Amino acid sequence: MLFLAGIPVFFMELSIGQYISLGPAVLFPKLAPIFSGLGWGVVSIAFFTAIYFNVILAWSFFYMIFSFYSVLPWSHCDNEFNSPGCYYEEGAALCRNQSLFFFNQSCLSLEDYCGLADLIPFNQTHCQNYANTSLTSAEKVITKISAMAKVLHQGLGKKKRKVLEAVYINMNKNLHKRSGDVVWAGPAAALCTPKVTDR
Repeated sequence: MLFLAGIPVFFMELSIGQYISLGPAVLFPKLAPIFSGLGWGVVSIAFFTAIYFNVILAWSFFYMIFSFYSVLPWSHCDNEFNSPGCYYEEGAALCRNQSLFFFNQSCLSLEDYCGLADLIPFNQTHCQNYANTSLTSAEKVITKISAMAKVLHQGLGKKKRKVLEAVYINMNKNLHKRSGDVVWAGPAAALCTPKVTDR
């Protein structure tokens, strides 16, 4: 697309536009009225590209200016833009040293982790709900669905093999009888003629 459309249109816009001093929104409709959309397309692409690059430039300036500060804003968790999961490296090291490095490689305590799913802590490593079952209802559903999917995949795999065998047998058997106009005339006529049904 770049060599077939992008570069020729760009070259035409630059060369003819410079020669007659017109922008793409006016230039292309003067060449041919059907190209008026092409001119506005070029203008809109240039507009969105300029916005995109200005955002990248703004982030570059932001990080460059703040890198001259003695304390970087993103080096601590006291800012308004920090997420609730923000933590200091010292706190993470302390968490790992106290054997609190639990689920999903985070420093949540067991009470906090179990509280996310409305469960209660059972022992040092497991959560449990109030009915003393080890699986939540969502986990039970996922377990059943994965078991059904495994059975379905096995069945589909066997059927696929049988279908491929049937296609192979039918394609190789009596191949010389299938080549000819007379063989295909009946099915073609059946497809082209309307079917009349009695009611």
